[in-house]
Amino acid sequence: MSDRARQGMSAWLAARAEPGRWTGLPLTVAVVTAALFSAITQGVLGHDGVAGYDESVHNWLIQHRDQVLNGLAHVVTYLGFGPTAYAALIAAAVFVVHRTHRWREPILVIAALVVGQLIRLGVSAVVHRARPPRADWLMAAGGYAYPSGHTTTATLAWGLVVALLWPQLASRRRRVAAICVGAAIALAVGASRAWLGVHWPTDVFGGWALGALLLTVATVGLSAARRRPTGETQPRRLNEVSPARQVRTKVPSSGADDAP
Repeated sequence: MSDRARQGMSAWLAARAEPGRWTGLPLTVAVVTAALFSAITQGVLGHDGVAGYDESVHNWLIQHRDQVLNGLAHVVTYLGFGPTAYAALIAAAVFVVHRTHRWREPILVIAALVVGQLIRLGVSAVVHRARPPRADWLMAAGGYAYPSGHTTTATLAWGLVVALLWPQLASRRRRVAAICVGAAIALAVGASRAWLGVHWPTDVFGGWALGALLLTVATVGLSAARRRPTGETQPRRLNEVSPARQVRTKVPSSGADDAP
């Protein structure tokens, strides 16, 4: 490979990792997560690939259950429960509106969660995968298995909370902490679903991949909304003359009106 070709490749790779442009890191993450979700879904539909290990991993988890971990999983899993996720996102939205007096971004992230839920339900209806045997469950569950609803919801909702609060997190330390908390919640909720026996492992992997894909798309839209001007103007004072009236001048007329 020539030096020119090597430099071009390096520039292209650097552009793919640039976070400030949607064609950079966001597009890269979207492509990677979409590919992962597609591969996992194909394995689930074909009962092969990574899905071929579902039963053995599921059985291993059941054999290594512990009372303490069982109780912890029951608590953690509710962080991906729909009402909990919506409550967290709405609370963050109220906080942002109170601080910034802007409604566009809070409404956008709530709409993104709703749309994400509808997409997840659509995929679930198409795949219509059965859950593990009911005898293995440690808690009640309903609906199809793939992708895990709690895992998808936790990944998307708590990621949106971090994205919405991002401008309010002034320091780098706070932003890194927020990312770590959001990721930890998503990972813990997914693990809890498999531990509780209500999902196959690939249900959880698919939920993470779909949630990350939806979150990436939503954050791109959120960034675009922040760059777009709000169109708000300052109210004019009562005694302030409008610019149009300031430039308006009296033009003398001609003809009979000019006669003394």
